[in-house]
Amino acid sequence: MIDAPEWLPIFRRTVKRLTVETRQLRYDWVAILATRGKHSSNLFIQTATGALHSDALIRLARILEDSPEVKSFWFLHRCSPCVIEEEIDIPRLQNFSIRLKKITDRVFAHIDGHTLFDPQKGYAEARISISEDHDEIANAIKCIWKVLCRLYREQEGREPCRDADVSLEGLRQDFERDLGKFSE
Repeated sequence: MIDAPEWLPIFRRTVKRLTVETRQLRYDWVAILATRGKHSSNLFIQTATGALHSDALIRLARILEDSPEVKSFWFLHRCSPCVIEEEIDIPRLQNFSIRLKKITDRVFAHIDGHTLFDPQKGYAEARISISEDHDEIANAIKCIWKVLCRLYREQEGREPCRDADVSLEGLRQDFERDLGKFSE
């Protein structure tokens, strides 16, 4: 019998933790999409929409942080690259992750002198816009979710949640329906 690698328990716990984070990120993202282009005089809706943007970005930054000390998506990749690379475009995700880190460091998590007078400059330099970059952010979320669901199923023998196989578009439709009920 071959002994399991020493990193395996941490790997398994990281899969569970990132699955929870990414599930909430999916909800944040589709809620943002469901409110896009809709104006509300409801202060709660206006405040919640801004909070969703912040929450989505910080979750995405946390999931994709690439540091040896951090147990993120890239930790899983370092432990088992062949398993993680199945079915997703790793170079594209890595490129996005590097650009997201620039936003985190200069604008989102820190107030950098370089972007103090123009926070949008940090987003522009990283070539990421939460208001326009639907495809790139959605692609990152889909890739991460696909890998985590597969790993979760393999280690737990079940789906991570009841809506694991629902697409972002399907979730967005559900959120739009529920937002309509809330706004009535």
